[in-house]
Amino acid sequence: MTNITLLIPTCNRPKEIIQKKKYYKDYPLIIGDSSINPIKEAIPFPKEISIFEKMTKMIAYVKTPYVGFCADDDFLLHQAIQDAVLFLEKNSDYSSIGGDVVSFDKTFNLQPMYYFNSSNILDDPSKRVLKQMKNYFPVIWTVFPTSILQAILLSVIENTDDNLFGELLFTFLVLSKGKYHKLDQFMSVRRSGLSSESRPSIKKFKTEKVYNEKYLRFYYYLVGKLGVQSTEPLMEAWEEYLKKFTQKSKKHYLLHRLRLCQHYNTYFRLMNQRIETTTVFNHIFRDLKKW
Repeated sequence: MTNITLLIPTCNRPKEIIQKKKYYKDYPLIIGDSSINPIKEAIPFPKEISIFEKMTKMIAYVKTPYVGFCADDDFLLHQAIQDAVLFLEKNSDYSSIGGDVVSFDKTFNLQPMYYFNSSNILDDPSKRVLKQMKNYFPVIWTVFPTSILQAILLSVIENTDDNLFGELLFTFLVLSKGKYHKLDQFMSVRRSGLSSESRPSIKKFKTEKVYNEKYLRFYYYLVGKLGVQSTEPLMEAWEEYLKKFTQKSKKHYLLHRLRLCQHYNTYFRLMNQRIETTTVFNHIFRDLKKW
């Protein structure tokens, strides 16, 4: 598939990159490597560079109309990539396409991630951002139109040097540029134990010195960018998300698992908070076992 390029930032994971090159042999790849000894085909970067600064430099090499961001410990499934591109070709008012995300462990047990992942199709950009904050999940590791990303990534690195605020700002700016569509299928598979669901509260943003300066920089940029009088509604929505996640995470986790079971019309054996898979996932496991 030559109308989409996959960007893969990496550091000290040469084995995973070799496996990715095999899996994505039919795609243009741009690899940004912060390792001491970067692989031959990669663009070398210093280890201390932020993920968003790295992606900003990598995006300059993209020549295709669409781009997918893929972490070195994830992979985007082929069918999902193709369906995402087809959707974007027919819907120019969308800025990002995602899908269901699952993680796997060494014994290939799967569990869902990003419990609140759903389409965001409101017409008003500010309302889209507000909805995203109330039901937060990042939209980084998905598929985008290339044309919107250069300006978004530049805005991120110009307005924060922190990965957490960078993730938030990137997500909000993508949603301010267009709608988000969630494919009704598996999009991405990730190695377990690497989820970043733990989030500081707004109180910490406002009161703790380590966050306060970064928070204010983030705050004033959003106020100006979205053309709103205050970001307090966004911050209130963030607190709502945190409360929902911390107090009801088990309920949402189980509901999300149940939805996956129902949607794929397959049988899962639920035990020890894990999903035991059936043969319906054999096509995924064939790829995973090559890793």
